[in-house]
Amino acid sequence: IAELEASETQGIRLKEQLPGRQEDFFRALVENCPDGIVILGSELEVIYENPSISRILGYESGEFIGKDTFGVIHPEDMPRVARRLTKMIQNPDDTGSHAQCRVRHKDGTWRVVDAVANNLLNNPTVKGIIVVIHKISRHSRDERAWAEEAAASAMAKEYHLTESEYRVLTLIAEGKSNPQIAEQLVVSPSTVRFHVTSILRKLRITNRTEAAAIAVRHHLVD
Repeated sequence: IAELEASETQGIRLKEQLPGRQEDFFRALVENCPDGIVILGSELEVIYENPSISRILGYESGEFIGKDTFGVIHPEDMPRVARRLTKMIQNPDDTGSHAQCRVRHKDGTWRVVDAVANNLLNNPTVKGIIVVIHKISRHSRDERAWAEEAAASAMAKEYHLTESEYRVLTLIAEGKSNPQIAEQLVVSPSTVRFHVTSILRKLRITNRTEAAAIAVRHHLVD
């Protein structure tokens, strides 16, 4: 009987200690996870970050707390991300969402990340949206494509270039002649001359060398 009572007492003590052990165990997992983990509140503000966020995005520990989530997402990606997160908040049954987007590093550069969000706002323990962030290589094809699209968009907005003019400008910056550009774009030389004249007028310059310099400055070519 004494042995049975001792066994029951030990079992009760173990049950009492288990929640604390579980909490320590999961905290250790989260804080040592190589992927970034953030928790967003109901207003989509950051209420928790694990240490990996500092490694991925360059912010000091705790510096990310309270930041507006949309303030660090690339403007071109923000509408898509905002729609998904808003949908998750409005539909509690919509528990998971995955997206790739560009996030601003503390140094001002953009980093492409995979983000998986899970809605646990109704979970009394979490009361937030858990987002797991995995950084994609800065040299990935997706990031290069996004960088090129961003450069094209910036040029179009600043100088009101058409898509065809942007492509011609890029080839000018690569040192291509009008006949070479015409051959590559499969258009007539007269069409290329028309685009070149329009480009010079819009950029308010007088020659191809200046056009190439502007293209390089806007990172259209290496």
